Amino acid sequence: MADRGDGEVAGVLNAFLQRFLEDRKAGRPTDLENYRLAFPGYEDLVESEYHSLLSSIARGDGDSAGIESSTEPELRFAASPDLPARIGPYHLLEVLGEGGMGTVGLAEQREPLHRLVAL
Repeated sequence: MADRGDGEVAGVLNAFLQRFLEDRKAGRPTDLENYRLAFPGYEDLVESEYHSLLSSIARGDGDSAGIESSTEPELRFAASPDLPARIGPYHLLEVLGEGGMGTVGLAEQREPLHRLVAL
């Protein structure tokens, strides 16, 4: 892999963030694989930033970056009305993917510890 300058990396991160925010605003899926494919050669960087964004949204501190957050994460998961808003201690945030074996969603556990998990 060629050595990349700070300006090039900043440009990729800016393009990724802009696309992510546009997708969320338009109600389009924000699945990681689409972003990894859109920025070849920067997959690890995009993945790291993607998870940081989701963590920020889940914590509710994304407003300063123009990311709409909600105290009701169930509303962000409403795209699949057949799925429950909660599974045990997990609050479902959004669908990460769907396939022949089922649906995978991003969920937040708030207690006894705070973490994001895939269910």
